[in-house]
Amino acid sequence: MHQLDATLRRAVEQQLGTALQGVGFVGGGDINQARLLETGGGRFFLKFNTGARSADMFEK
Repeated sequence: MHQLDATLRRAVEQQLGTALQGVGFVGGGDINQARLLETGGGRFFLKFNTGARSADMFEK
């Protein structure tokens, strides 16, 4: 299982309203990281970037 940072994991679980049962790596990106999240309610795709210049990347 490809772990998420504990803070990110808690934020995702809170937003989804359910615990993560599995986290899988999804490759192919150069700038961002991606994960396949598995929960009791289904599967989700998470795209994220923790770089210093990423604060507004997904808001544009």
